[in-house]
Amino acid sequence: MDAAANNEFEYEGIRLVRDRTVEKEVMKGATEFVHKAIEILDSRIPQSPILGALDIFNFHNMPGSQEEWDKISATYGNQEMDILMQHYGETQSNNRTFGNGNEEPVERRFEAVVNKTQALAEWSVFKHLLFKKKLAGMSLDEGYADLLKGEELESIKFLSCIYLVQILSTVWCERGFSLMAQIKTKLRNRLSTATLDSLMCIMSNGPSLDGHAGQLEELFEAAFEHWFSLCKRMPLRSHRESRCKKKDTDAAIPLNDLLRAIQRKQALAAKLDATNQSDSDSDKDDWDADDIIVPDDDDSHDHAMAGPLSEIVGLFHPPKGWFVLDAPSKDSSSLVADLEIFCWTGRRIAHIFDEGWATASHARKLTLKEREATPSSFLFRYKTVGLIMHNLELDGYGIEKTWVIIQKEGTVAAPDEDDVLPRNLYEKVYPVSSRSSRRQEG
Repeated sequence: MDAAANNEFEYEGIRLVRDRTVEKEVMKGATEFVHKAIEILDSRIPQSPILGALDIFNFHNMPGSQEEWDKISATYGNQEMDILMQHYGETQSNNRTFGNGNEEPVERRFEAVVNKTQALAEWSVFKHLLFKKKLAGMSLDEGYADLLKGEELESIKFLSCIYLVQILSTVWCERGFSLMAQIKTKLRNRLSTATLDSLMCIMSNGPSLDGHAGQLEELFEAAFEHWFSLCKRMPLRSHRESRCKKKDTDAAIPLNDLLRAIQRKQALAAKLDATNQSDSDSDKDDWDADDIIVPDDDDSHDHAMAGPLSEIVGLFHPPKGWFVLDAPSKDSSSLVADLEIFCWTGRRIAHIFDEGWATASHARKLTLKEREATPSSFLFRYKTVGLIMHNLELDGYGIEKTWVIIQKEGTVAAPDEDDVLPRNLYEKVYPVSSRSSRRQEG
């Protein structure tokens, strides 16, 4: 009854009967499958004799008692050391073909990593040190942390380090990829390879930083000061929100508006003088700003509005090293077209203002929208005023009128003598007199 109960089972309402014969056949088949899989893997991935020989540095495989060790200590690891010396203690070379395979093989030589004689002599001492770590029950990390101290037994210690860095699985590779993805994010995609490698080493092997906030702050401050002093940093390129706003482009001031403002200023000054000279006992209230006579906004040209200024300021005298050019056009109707193709290299415009003559450089051509509003205007840049839009007329050209064009000597091809306004023209137009005498006469 008990035997029958042990051979019968019920699973989710289904009665199962255990058959010993079938069970043995299944186990036999599963065992054969596992052995066959291992055999295929061994054939496809053969065991490297070098990796097998390096296993002598694993002191956990050594005997567990002193008696057993005394029996095999004389010959322990000698054959494996011969295999390692053939690979690491001798110069290696191989022939390799590059390109499409038709070129002659190129020999590549690899020098010996360790001294063969020295490594064999050091092994006879080092294996006894390994056995002591075995008897002490230490782990590989603890044992080799003590064994690798000091500079003695240099060659055999180098071979033991090769054993310690052998990676027999892809776990650490996968950990490295995950760690790299955590560090090199989209916000830090400009990290160099050297910096990324350093950060990965710190995160992989560094100690825990919990409970060290004060020390970390000091460390970060020192690191930042060192980083900031290495070269000129430009943080504004990375932080757009903190960039300095660009200066607004200077707006062009039409010369008509500028001259009207000058006339308003003169009228206001005249009204103030008249008020100061009036009788102090007069019952008349203070003057009202509406009583000032201000020129109406009209379409009068620059030279017409600046006409009175020429009598006060006088002739234009070009700066040293500059000379006055003849009018850029012979006809008023073609002035705009001629100035469009006029070469301003080494040339400037001089215009009359209430404070005297001022020179400006040609700023740029007008846009289509600006040209539609002021078709005969040109844009110039003054150092003190900024951009001014001149509505130039041929009738106002001349040293005794409103505007002229001057050229710097030696910058462009000098014009013909007939095209240059002679300097003695000042004496022909006006007698030589000082600016103060002109004002007194006016």
